[in-house]
Amino acid sequence: MQLQPIMLSGLDPDRMAEASGVLPTVEQVGNAVGLAVLTTVFFRAHSLGGSIMMMAAVAVVAIILAVATLAMTERRRAPVTAVG
Repeated sequence: MQLQPIMLSGLDPDRMAEASGVLPTVEQVGNAVGLAVLTTVFFRAHSLGGSIMMMAAVAVVAIILAVATLAMTERRRAPVTAVG
């Protein structure tokens, strides 16, 4: 599922070009920082038990983020009823 169209769908057409340029940059910086943090924490866990716990924590965070993302997309797809 492509998330970029969902993220940009609420913007004014005048701001679309700016946001579509900023979004990939922010994604790349976030990916780099996240990978650096995870790598640092993972390799600081000196024992096998620490490594397993780290992988379990990453899996839990990934599942939570996936559920939150799907919930946001479902909320956007809900039909809007007219008032009055």
